[in-house]
Amino acid sequence: FETLPERKLPVPALLVASRDDPFCDFEEARRMAALWGAAFVDGGMAGHMGSYAGLGSWPAGQRLLQRLILG
Repeated sequence: FETLPERKLPVPALLVASRDDPFCDFEEARRMAALWGAAFVDGGMAGHMGSYAGLGSWPAGQRLLQRLILG
């Protein structure tokens, strides 16, 4: 996370953070969302939400994506 932009993103954004992600502290994720002008969503206790997290098609994530698309 050393080279992340610290300014508002030029596109709508949504950051979903897990409270127990071992790679990114929850409050740091909240700070990044604020810097980027991104909506912030508490993903609960989901660990690291990477491709190996076992979330499958993740219906909740699909709904969040639709919310972002529809504005």
